[in-house]
Amino acid sequence: MKTKKALAVILAVVMLVMPFAVSSFAATSEIIAEPYKTAYNDSECFIPQGLVVNVDGVDIDYTPIDAKFRFIPSLDELLTVETTKVDVYYDNELVGSIPVTVEHILGEITVVGNGHGRYCLGCGTLHNFEKHYDYSAGSNPNECDDKADYDYVSEWIPNDDGGLFVQQTATGVCSICNAEVTKNIAGSETFGSIFEGETMSEIEAMILSYINMILVPLIQMLVGIS
Repeated sequence: MKTKKALAVILAVVMLVMPFAVSSFAATSEIIAEPYKTAYNDSECFIPQGLVVNVDGVDIDYTPIDAKFRFIPSLDELLTVETTKVDVYYDNELVGSIPVTVEHILGEITVVGNGHGRYCLGCGTLHNFEKHYDYSAGSNPNECDDKADYDYVSEWIPNDDGGLFVQQTATGVCSICNAEVTKNIAGSETFGSIFEGETMSEIEAMILSYINMILVPLIQMLVGIS
């Protein structure tokens, strides 16, 4: 009887100790050394060389021939600026995550529409776009003192154009990208006076002035609508 009681006590002790013993021998894994490279340019792929993991107490160096290694993103997937970490798996078990930084690598300044900017050599997105000049600036092309911060044309040279219902233009060179840019000079269009070469009276000059202010914009609006 005493023997049965002793066996029962031993069995109870074993049942209590067993979970702790099992947990002490449970598989453990961690990253011992991060890869040599953790900073990337946009559209590069993750390079795991230098990675060392510890699985069940054994240090394992990454080698391309070890098929038990797996990564998310995968080694042939392009990294983006949104990528902040790479998950490392060994034998289908998550070992840990490696923090990474990914940045755009910008090319040379190039002309883009009515301004200039830089394209990312990786993903091709446009960055740092600025206009050559502020299109809402004054009508006088030589008034540059009040130009906006992104007005990179220091001198506007009026062109020999414009005329009947057509605005005169001015041309300048952007100091950042050296692009030749042209803008219209507001209010420079003419009505084409029938009094050209003749002396106008004050009333005739006033009539012509009103025609130029009212009729010309009206015609321009109608032409734009049509």
